[in-house]
Amino acid sequence: MNLIKTHPNKIYFVISLIIFVALTSPIGGFIGIALEGSELGEQSQNIVTAIASSLANGTFIYITFFEILYAEHGHGERKMEQWLSVAVGFGLIAILMLFAH
Repeated sequence: MNLIKTHPNKIYFVISLIIFVALTSPIGGFIGIALEGSELGEQSQNIVTAIASSLANGTFIYITFFEILYAEHGHGERKMEQWLSVAVGFGLIAILMLFAH
């Protein structure tokens, strides 16, 4: 929605960005599969996996806090409840991640 609002006269630009974003997930999956089947050493695989995970998590956090929550925060209603919900959700996911391994 923000792309259309920001670039109302550049429909092909918006469509190309949507296609690019839609293709990045399968491409990342193929990279992960190739990495698992590669002949890299265990340490090299761990480094590449850590970098890829960091990029994915950073993107997720950026979109959550700066795109979604910032727009919701601008409505001016129940700001404290919104931020409390974010903190509780973040905490629950963090606890689940601790017990995932």
